[in-house]
Amino acid sequence: MKKVEEMMLELEKKLLFPGRQIKGTLTCVTSSAVRISSIAITVKGRGYVHWTDQQLRGPGQPRFKDTHHHTASEDYFERTLVLCGDTANIGTEERCVLPAGRYSYPFQCQLPARLPCSFEGEYGNVRYWVKATIEKGRKILHKTKVPFNVLSPLDLNVVPDSNVHVQESTEKSLCCWCCLSGEISVSLSIPKRGFVPGEPIRFQADISNFSSRRMNCCSVELKMTTLFRTDLDCRSTTQQVCKVKRKQKIGRGEEVTWFCEDLVVPPLPPSCLIGCSIISIKYTLELRVDPVGPAFDVSLPIEVIIGTIPHKIHRIEPHYANAAVQKAGPLNGSAHAHRPQAQVSPLAQVQPIGVPVLPSQDGHMVLLNQTLAQRSQSGASGSDRGSDRGQGQNRPPSRASNAPSTTSSTSVQSKRISVIFVESISKGFRRPVTDEHDSRDVKYAPVYPYYKWR
Repeated sequence: MKKVEEMMLELEKKLLFPGRQIKGTLTCVTSSAVRISSIAITVKGRGYVHWTDQQLRGPGQPRFKDTHHHTASEDYFERTLVLCGDTANIGTEERCVLPAGRYSYPFQCQLPARLPCSFEGEYGNVRYWVKATIEKGRKILHKTKVPFNVLSPLDLNVVPDSNVHVQESTEKSLCCWCCLSGEISVSLSIPKRGFVPGEPIRFQADISNFSSRRMNCCSVELKMTTLFRTDLDCRSTTQQVCKVKRKQKIGRGEEVTWFCEDLVVPPLPPSCLIGCSIISIKYTLELRVDPVGPAFDVSLPIEVIIGTIPHKIHRIEPHYANAAVQKAGPLNGSAHAHRPQAQVSPLAQVQPIGVPVLPSQDGHMVLLNQTLAQRSQSGASGSDRGSDRGQGQNRPPSRASNAPSTTSSTSVQSKRISVIFVESISKGFRRPVTDEHDSRDVKYAPVYPYYKWR
């Protein structure tokens, strides 16, 4: 019969920001008196990378494959708190008696100010956990582990060039065997480079088909590329996280301009994974055109940045597809009535009116700018029309965590921004990567903010 019947570890919050305190309670239930050395908890953050390569042996050797393991790890912090007993008793035979009963030990620990965001990938991860142990000499009588998530903010307002217009273009000559069939020219433009989960990516794609072939369709997709590093090698994975498609074909000699705002950023970890040296993340928005017949697709990538704190709400400088078009005046009643709307690119839309917020550790909203509502009143009437067009595109994610959903109480023209914490939609990893410090019965499920403009 076990003398330690139950050992429960409860955390007040399982989503924390760097620099905050993690608080919890360890509860132990003993059926009879037990002699122990100590009761301790360990709070730890760790990055881990692992993959294998298999190579066939040369001629004349056994047919078995050689398996090479590539492994790297780094510890971000580790704190050990002794709740019962003395620090000197850990790992020794000095013991104290714990009578039968129920014991509760509250604890708290300060997290470092710089930590990478929690992440789960195909060949690596960044994990945080609290582990409690009851030791008797060098023997562990009982242990339990509870994971928690760390969300490291990436403020798009301080990222250089994340709020400027971006445009890329390319040309490709199509050929069949040795016969040229003409050229296709494509360009892709977006109003800015930085986005947050839940925000629609509005883009303009221009396709000029000067070839003798038709184009089947064109699509724009957001790709996530993760690079895993060891001391001697590296491995990358690329997965599609969201996609929109234009099914209409493009005929010979036809020129098409495609405006779209249906591409909504799903819940994703922030770019770069700042603070982690063995895992990095990059996002790319890619335009693909599929020609009819035996030819490679035409692709045009633009690197984008996924953050956790959105840009401050303000009026974006209008961008026009035709540089000869003059900029329109203020959106008052008379000017709006005579403005040539057909010539203005939809990329000139303003961002949704509201107050951008960052979820705090207790689930409440933190206003990024208290005077934003007053500054936005002057452009609220004209911005309201542009913001309504994007509201229907903010589709909620499929899986929501049990973290609290909150809504900002401050609004302009009844427009609100809310945020929830949801698990990432990434499904690219085929198996969980587990090192010797982890137990397979512990589930690690990172959550990220998902903004919804209402």
